[in-house]
Amino acid sequence: LYINLDKDTERNDFMQKQLKELGFEYERVSGVDGRELSETEVAELYDSETSKKYNKKDLTRGEIGCALSHKKCHEMALNHDYTLILEDDIELPENFKEIVEQQIAVNKNKIKWDYLQFDYPPTGPVFVKRWFGSTSLYMKTHFKEVPFYKKIAYIGFSFIKFMYVAPLSLLEGLRNGIYESLNTNKAVTFYRPLYFAGCYLVTIEGAKGILSLEEKIIYAADRVQNQARIKEKLSLRALCPLIVKQKRAEFGSSILGVKSIKY
Repeated sequence: LYINLDKDTERNDFMQKQLKELGFEYERVSGVDGRELSETEVAELYDSETSKKYNKKDLTRGEIGCALSHKKCHEMALNHDYTLILEDDIELPENFKEIVEQQIAVNKNKIKWDYLQFDYPPTGPVFVKRWFGSTSLYMKTHFKEVPFYKKIAYIGFSFIKFMYVAPLSLLEGLRNGIYESLNTNKAVTFYRPLYFAGCYLVTIEGAKGILSLEEKIIYAADRVQNQARIKEKLSLRALCPLIVKQKRAEFGSSILGVKSIKY
């Protein structure tokens, strides 16, 4: 399944051409543009109060639409043993169908995951640098109105988290490099939250677990799997090495209303 807004014909052509060349059977899922939802529809589909408790702020209309689009796919995934779900800006390697079939065959032999993520932030020093940058940006933009004791608490928490994130990310980067040099692929465990929702495989049980948290939208599409791992015991793994990427520098994020994103 690939998610595509009706207005995004260029993206639709890009995905169809790519999936045909790779030999996939596919179906287009009409994406939800959150900016076009009425206030009544948002109130019916989105749990603002609970979402703000988790996110510290409301989701944007774009994030709500994106989450609803993925929810559509999760509902459709209940009809298939395995469903590959893609966003319409994802770029896949030439042997991707073979890799998907291989991972499904391995998992059928011994079930280890119900959600296999192909698209996630780069590992290693790049991730550490970006994590540090996002933390610094948060401090610069949100600290002005925060009480002094909360500033101290956040700095202390960030320092402790950095001592955990940095070595773990470096080890993940080393692991990625080893698998890449050996030209092999494996579904591995990540001991930190995994973000992005551009490309993932989900089983029926995995779809059920995520849908249990989507009765009303609370979490962004690229965060709900982490909550399902905690709350619904979702068995989540990611493919190593990282082999797919989103063309957000070229396409931006139409469903989120962003023209260009650089990582």
